[in-house]
Amino acid sequence: MDGLISFTIVLKPRGQSRHRHRQVTTKDGRTFSQAYKTKDQVRDEKNLAYLMLEHRPPQPLHGGIALSIRAYMPMPQSKPKKWVEKALSGEITPETKPDASNILKHFEDVGRGIFYHDDKQIHDVRLVKLYGDPPRYEVEIRFDSARQNGAAVEPRTQPAKRFIY
Repeated sequence: MDGLISFTIVLKPRGQSRHRHRQVTTKDGRTFSQAYKTKDQVRDEKNLAYLMLEHRPPQPLHGGIALSIRAYMPMPQSKPKKWVEKALSGEITPETKPDASNILKHFEDVGRGIFYHDDKQIHDVRLVKLYGDPPRYEVEIRFDSARQNGAAVEPRTQPAKRFIY
């Protein structure tokens, strides 16, 4: 894997929430269950997708992908200075929601169609939750540049962008 896309998105990491369900009755009296996402989940996905678009390759990547994410969670306001120093140095890590698997699933789902065709292409994954200021995602996507159908995908590193929500 010789290709690399590396970037930072300044946005509070969110987890993928579970679908909600509602019972819908049709005009002819039939009833079925309909799954939907909450308005907050849809908004969070759109915000992340918008910020991802600036770092996307010319075409979604082909072949296997290694995804590495460092999710920097916001620092709690009520903690003493020594605790904050330890948290920023990595001695204390977040043990709060969202959990790492939901952050990863959220990122994988939003990145589908932007960085890769389907999240089944991801064969190597690493996610680390840390405290940081500002809250952000630091992402590395590694891929085989020879499998990219002739599209020039150059390794690149993008500067951090701040998103106000």
